Amino acid sequence: MKTATQNFVVSANGSVFGVYAGPDRNAALLAYVHDAGYTSVENAAAALEKSVEEFVDGTKVEPLAPLFARIEIVNAAVVIDENPHVAFDIAVDGNVVHSTLEWLDADRRGLVANDCHLDVSNDYLDAVEAALGDDGELYDQTSDDARSGVLGDIAHIVWEKLVAVVRELKKSAPEAA
Repeated sequence: MKTATQNFVVSANGSVFGVYAGPDRNAALLAYVHDAGYTSVENAAAALEKSVEEFVDGTKVEPLAPLFARIEIVNAAVVIDENPHVAFDIAVDGNVVHSTLEWLDADRRGLVANDCHLDVSNDYLDAVEAALGDDGELYDQTSDDARSGVLGDIAHIVWEKLVAVVRELKKSAPEAA
């Protein structure tokens, strides 16, 4: 059985050294140590004149959350007027970063994909990227073998989550959506 690979941000003393992959924190720490040119955690600690315990305790190895987990559609509401649509906000880490809408098709069964606000304007992409801030660079640093589930196309994530929200809105108020 293959162990799932996760991404971890490795840092110490306020400096981020990069993103390293492994099935757990210890494997990510070892990947960092190897990348720094050492054969083991023990050798890295010795080079810094620290005990292994001091080296490990002084090095932060924190999970890097997948983008899919950080981006949400919130405050969604179906608006029925001459142009039925769903109004919604896009949030990153729980903070609203952009508001927009998408048209519902004529029978209000789903979203109109060929006249999509998300395709016409990239403002929401800029807002999400700005909200990621320095973390955006961390996603760029993830190793190729660990990109699955961490990196993602922001536009695809937003669309997929919006479709799911509209589906839920239709369940809770079928006459509205």
